[in-house]
Amino acid sequence: MYGTTYSGGAYGWGTVFEVSPTGDEKVLYSFGGQPNDGIDGYGNLVLDKSGNLFGATFLGGLYGKGTVFKLSPDGEEKILYAFGSQAGDGNTPLGGLVLDPAGNLYGVTAYGGAYGFGTVFKITP
Repeated sequence: MYGTTYSGGAYGWGTVFEVSPTGDEKVLYSFGGQPNDGIDGYGNLVLDKSGNLFGATFLGGLYGKGTVFKLSPDGEEKILYAFGSQAGDGNTPLGGLVLDPAGNLYGVTAYGGAYGFGTVFKITP
């Protein structure tokens, strides 16, 4: 089982963790350890066929409004999208992501968009 935390970890900004079937917990990644990293992990994670985990952070990233990230099986994190880059962009993703068979990621934000009340977004592979 995989999950995120909103705080804690090596830098205090949350983690991605794994819990084994025997109940052993392992931190796979600590947010906030690199420039423009996402912070405050929020929502579920999705796993692709290659073993990559995808998720969102509530805040952080280049514009401070949250990110969508990919965590490879070897623990390397890559920011796929930083929210807040343009007028009308959504920000502060909530809830988690859904992965479709084509590799597209879908999610929602709490704020931003045309009216300021959030968006539904799609990120392509």
